[in-house]
Amino acid sequence: MSKDISSLLLAGISPVTNKASLGFHFFHAPTVVLHGSVPYTTPDAYLFRRFVERTCFPFAFLTADVPSAMPRLLAMEAALAQPGRSGLVALLALKTDTRALLSSLVSAEGLPALTDANVPQHGVPMETRRQMLDVGEWLTTTRTFASLAPAEAAVLGTFMERLDVSMGDLIIHQGQVGDGLFIIETGQAAVEARDHAGRRVRLATRGPSETLGEIALVTGGERTADVVALTPMRLLKLTTENYGHYLARMIEVERQLAQTAAIRATETAQRLSSSSG
Repeated sequence: MSKDISSLLLAGISPVTNKASLGFHFFHAPTVVLHGSVPYTTPDAYLFRRFVERTCFPFAFLTADVPSAMPRLLAMEAALAQPGRSGLVALLALKTDTRALLSSLVSAEGLPALTDANVPQHGVPMETRRQMLDVGEWLTTTRTFASLAPAEAAVLGTFMERLDVSMGDLIIHQGQVGDGLFIIETGQAAVEARDHAGRRVRLATRGPSETLGEIALVTGGERTADVVALTPMRLLKLTTENYGHYLARMIEVERQLAQTAAIRATETAQRLSSSSG
């Protein structure tokens, strides 16, 4: 469901300010507000100044949810049926009833963390927002994050740290407790470890769109190998804390990482065993 909700951002729903959505709340229309978004438009667009000057969130509601708003509509009709000032007072009194009905677009557990995350908008230039969206689009081309909707991936990218490393730099040190996952944007790295005889063994070479450090991330244990930059590299780092918070309910992402970690752990054991033999 989370992917369907986030895809609404790409379905032509107009971003609006909080004030507009408050109107739907007054009518008790079961509305879902998508805080996890990166509003963007070009300078020649009609809504450009609105995007720049105001905080905007897309929102949506289903026509199937309209019957649940009927009690509110009947209360409004009853208020308006009263004569003169009494009707106005009764109508204004309805503002004290601030109940928010749950949209059928949202599960009982609420929105996923990525869809509900508040991404800063005020003071963020459109050029920067475009870069954020580009990072999100790129993340969806990687095997690990292919299951994310573009909007989800763009938000996830805002919680990642971009790192530039030089050739020869040690990115991951064997034996250290893992503190996050790395995704390679550019460059190549060598994965190396010592066998039982103390000999250094090259296990693999990793390149763009591949991950580093997934075994420790999944197991919560120590790094199983060193990773050294073979070329200048650009990496995106997702900390263990952010992974747990924003991807805890993303089953496909967890499954992909677990599968990759299992395959690489097996390959590491086999290579080290072969080297020792």
